[in-house]
Amino acid sequence: DALKLDERQAKPYFIKGFVYKEMKDTARAISSFQTVVEIDPEHYEAYLELGRIFAERGNPLAVQYYDNALRVRPGSTEALYNRGLFLQQIGRIDQAELDYTAIVKMDKQYADAYFNLGYISLIYRNEAEKSIGWFTDAIRINPDYVEAYYNRGMAFKLTGNSDAAKKDFMKALSIYPAYKLAQDRLKEMGVN
Repeated sequence: DALKLDERQAKPYFIKGFVYKEMKDTARAISSFQTVVEIDPEHYEAYLELGRIFAERGNPLAVQYYDNALRVRPGSTEALYNRGLFLQQIGRIDQAELDYTAIVKMDKQYADAYFNLGYISLIYRNEAEKSIGWFTDAIRINPDYVEAYYNRGMAFKLTGNSDAAKKDFMKALSIYPAYKLAQDRLKEMGVN
């Protein structure tokens, strides 16, 4: 009804985009969100939603939508994190690392950015020692960060610190008893 009165309003298209997204009709969701940014090129949330949809599809256009969200809100840790995560997923590790580093400079309490810096150090850079610090920062912020304990345990294991590795795997299990990866690592280390 609102669009019948004035079809140049961004908000009704934005709401339609969410409705279509919930209905799993991504083609119509994309169309609605794109209409929003045509009407209002400063609509941060629509760029973010478009970035998410294209990222889920593995489409590199996601980066452009996140870039536009950052143009509208240059200090957005949410848009930076989403862009960094997508860049990491498509193998553009250096750029992802830059986004995560920018986040931790802006927000010292952003645990996921620290975790992802640790993950990049551990998995992509083969720098287990360096990753320990990043995972420790993530744990400092979120003491129940199961994946951070597990990955820090892996880093400790790779650096030869079996005692610290066992302790982290056990801590991960104390938080989430069904965590299979931690169970498997402890079995490999002879701990039942």
